[in-house]
Amino acid sequence: MFASERQNRIKQLLLEYEKVDVGNLSEILAVSEVTIRKDLEKLENAGFLIRTHGGAVLKEDAPHDDTIAESDIPNIDSKKMIGIFAAALVQDRDVVFLGPGSTCIQIAKNLRDKRDIIVITNNIGVMSELAGAPYCRVLGTGGEIDASEYGVMLSGEIAMKNLQDMYMNKAFFSVDGIGFRRGYMMRNAFLAKMYQSLKSFCDEIIVVADHTKFDMNSLANVGPLAFADKIVSDQLAPHEYIKYFFEHDIQMFTTYPLK
Repeated sequence: MFASERQNRIKQLLLEYEKVDVGNLSEILAVSEVTIRKDLEKLENAGFLIRTHGGAVLKEDAPHDDTIAESDIPNIDSKKMIGIFAAALVQDRDVVFLGPGSTCIQIAKNLRDKRDIIVITNNIGVMSELAGAPYCRVLGTGGEIDASEYGVMLSGEIAMKNLQDMYMNKAFFSVDGIGFRRGYMMRNAFLAKMYQSLKSFCDEIIVVADHTKFDMNSLANVGPLAFADKIVSDQLAPHEYIKYFFEHDIQMFTTYPLK
């Protein structure tokens, strides 16, 4: 991969997550941490990011050219289709949870016309998307504002405690890795713990993840593959996982390409 391609990929990741880590970038882009730091230095000099200890954050006034449009979010077409399919699982009068990340924002975009639903979320992007939706009531979890790699979200013990006082029909969240041996995985240990707790007070756990999350490992385990009641992925989801979910009576929905 050329330096320009690598730096554009870093821009895409910053656009989606607003924060990147040198170690993670080194693994994703298959280059040394020294190379990543040089890339970050060039992007900082270009006014796109601010370097931090161990990584970088997106600069608030980063240049808004065609490299940072929604279309440059990694796998955005798949995420848009996943958002449409996942939102179709929500019924009028449902109480649903939407987790952090761009995929859950895509779900929110397709919930605006649902009637009398309540959306509980720690995703600031979801709150913004559903602000003013006529038939949707939005409840934030509360907690500390965290500009994380998953976008701006609410986290901490307050968020966890408040969630435990709520009942939900359906919980939607994305993950960083899916594997036969370790199940669903997250880079963020707090989110893994939060998702584990949802099982106790939610009727259905629905994982939304594009094909790039399969056969990927990460830091913290959420649960085995049977933890989720339903999976929504894209048309490139590996066949062996589709077969596994079918054989274990776990509903899996795969999308078709955007035209």
